[in-house]
Amino acid sequence: MSSFIARFPQAYEEWFMAGGVENNFRAHALAIGLCNPTHADIAFMDVHARTAARQFDEVTDRFLDLPDPAPAPVTPTGCAADISFYTGEIDTAFCDMLKGLGIDLVIVGLQDIGLARRQLAILQNAGFRLHAYIWPSNKDLDTYMPEVLSIMSFFKLPYIWVDVESSTINIEESITELCQHPEFRVGVYTSKFMWDLHLCGTVKYCHLPLWYAAWDGIADMSNFVHFAGWSKPLMKQYNSNNPRYDLNVYDPELVRSSGGISIEDLAADRKD
Repeated sequence: MSSFIARFPQAYEEWFMAGGVENNFRAHALAIGLCNPTHADIAFMDVHARTAARQFDEVTDRFLDLPDPAPAPVTPTGCAADISFYTGEIDTAFCDMLKGLGIDLVIVGLQDIGLARRQLAILQNAGFRLHAYIWPSNKDLDTYMPEVLSIMSFFKLPYIWVDVESSTINIEESITELCQHPEFRVGVYTSKFMWDLHLCGTVKYCHLPLWYAAWDGIADMSNFVHFAGWSKPLMKQYNSNNPRYDLNVYDPELVRSSGGISIEDLAADRKD
């Protein structure tokens, strides 16, 4: 960071006088690779980098006499919810409530296989698009994976997401196993902080679709910060305040590229 301040001392002074704070300046320096981050730095940066980038860029652009960039186009988004075993049993009233929020896609956690089957059946009958996700860290994969594959096949789910949130146990093994099945796509759910903390920022899986967590209450992905080789996410979890479901937005490309079949096709298939 000192080398950058030495290069642009006037920019730093202007930025600081304009209301920036030293912590955010350091966070931005970390974010653009001007110093090597520790685990503590990564945690700090995850909180401050977005504000730092905005404040810092406003001042440095003026100092360097750069033209204001054209506003980034806003990508239309769909609305999704994710649920888990914490949600418990659901009914048509729960489905109606989600529809009232504009939800058309639900991602169901497969922590409890029996409960997940019942949740998926009710949601499917209500007409939702459906995905699944797993948090495999506390599972015996020899037993768990056949159950997961059975659910994916029975409900013809187009996507399964692997939750990388608090442990690396079984994560890479699960991704490897699931990617062997071309009938559905495999994605990663994580945040920059969790990915850097648990998988050391590896870019090994950046070819997989990304669903990222940023609980900022902003229902779009325009402020996504690149990490681990991912330059574009397909879905964002932006609110986790409700104990029964989390709120998400997704890029329509998620639906177009899913390869899944519609509820109507599924019903016709079962009649046959």
